[in-house]
Amino acid sequence: MKRYKVIKNGIETNGWLSDSGLDEKHYEPGFGKPERWVTSDQEDVSQAIETRQVEVTPAVVDKQGQVIEPAVFVTEYKLAAEYEIVIEDLTQEIEAQKQKELKAKLRQEKLQKYDVSTKLNTLTNVAKVKEFLADLLPELLETVANGQYSTVQANPQEPSFAYFVNTLQTLPPSGAIVLNNKMRQIVYITGDKQSVTLNAIRPISNGFVDGQEVKIVGRSDANAVTVLSSGNVRLNGTMTIGDGEALDLFWDSSASVWRESSRSE
Repeated sequence: MKRYKVIKNGIETNGWLSDSGLDEKHYEPGFGKPERWVTSDQEDVSQAIETRQVEVTPAVVDKQGQVIEPAVFVTEYKLAAEYEIVIEDLTQEIEAQKQKELKAKLRQEKLQKYDVSTKLNTLTNVAKVKEFLADLLPELLETVANGQYSTVQANPQEPSFAYFVNTLQTLPPSGAIVLNNKMRQIVYITGDKQSVTLNAIRPISNGFVDGQEVKIVGRSDANAVTVLSSGNVRLNGTMTIGDGEALDLFWDSSASVWRESSRSE
């Protein structure tokens, strides 16, 4: 499939889709004149892009081959078309759209097959829970990214998901805690060889999904980390997180902030 666009004076005036290529039925007088050969008495030829000599009267010769009357030639001028037809091949675009629709359909079918509560109740150990969630989470996140979040309903009776444990983050002054897209996670933190206060504008990287949870746990009293209630974080007052102390937050996507749910000092 191709898209044909008629451009005149830099403006698209007509267009159509076709599998059969250019067809005379698509040409309209409104397009303007096509590329053509003319003589100077037919049109203004000052903008001609090419010229040629065309014989209009052949030479007259006698029996001996002598020219009695020379041939008559006229100069013709080639003028450019007053419009341009731009052709766009839509094959890849159409195929990409088909693949996108197919992927969305398969994703929806897959999500409908998940009965999370029932499935989790059949899993016997943490490793199997993680394996199940690792398969499910990308589908949930892609559904959210495609504006289909309403198709995924949380079940209040579902057991709590296991936490994903991040590696220890050593933070410089005015640094920020960096999170990943895990729905529930634990982040261990410490200051870089000193007590530090996090960046006031964005102390923690933004969340990915509404309701995402993070537990921030300190690993040092000497290198404690202070989190302010500022930027994208809303606390019930400033908290300095020392060894074994924890701050629990959840992501409020409507306000684009992390909100405190609890703390342990």
